[in-house]
Amino acid sequence: VLLQARVGRIVDGIDLNLYYQSLELRKQFMANHMTSPAT
Repeated sequence: VLLQARVGRIVDGIDLNLYYQSLELRKQFMANHMTSPAT
């Protein structure tokens, strides 16, 4: 929930690069901490 709120703020007009960076980080985080297939 917190992640979504932060991402929303970022998209709200700061830096799309940050948005995509956080998406990638979240992907890595999920992959590292939850060994379940990401759709």
